Amino acid sequence: MIEVLRIMKDGRISQLSEAIANLAIIGLTIGIAGIYISNTARGGRAYRIGPTTPLPSSGPKPLEKGNALPVTVFPADLKDRSRILLLVLSTDCSICRRETSFYRDLILASTQRGNDVAVAALFPDTNQDFHEYAQVHLGSKIHATSMSVSDLTQSLHIMETPTLVLCESNGRVLNVWSGASDTKSRREILQKLRG
Repeated sequence: MIEVLRIMKDGRISQLSEAIANLAIIGLTIGIAGIYISNTARGGRAYRIGPTTPLPSSGPKPLEKGNALPVTVFPADLKDRSRILLLVLSTDCSICRRETSFYRDLILASTQRGNDVAVAALFPDTNQDFHEYAQVHLGSKIHATSMSVSDLTQSLHIMETPTLVLCESNGRVLNVWSGASDTKSRREILQKLRG
């Protein structure tokens, strides 16, 4: 406090105000970084595909176990497999980008001997670069396609990415996982994929 009075007495108010402004900027930067790190550590947020306003109660309901997907969703060359794991991803989704190594593990597990599960990636059609994204992040063995946002939300009832859907070749949904995965859900997905 004495130093502040001395600065004011010497007419160095501009130096004092500059120091206060610098401290405020540093504090604000630390606060913003803390919020970002906190969101990232908790898995971030899923990327919402459809409207950002709440859906009316009469609107589409989220996809659930036991529902059926139209078989037209699946690439033609995968329809002979007993089960299909559909990765609904977005090139704009930070969780999708962060979990690509896990998705590669799923693709690898699906190609192991005796496994009759195919893996396909489905992107909203707003992602113009989805083929390149799929090749770079998921590898050349992935079947990647796009679908209109209205079909994703209205026909498939998929509202966010990432969403992983394990279903039979007839479209019956066996399991649905949405959002960031943790160790337990990753184990569960791999186990369901193998068995």
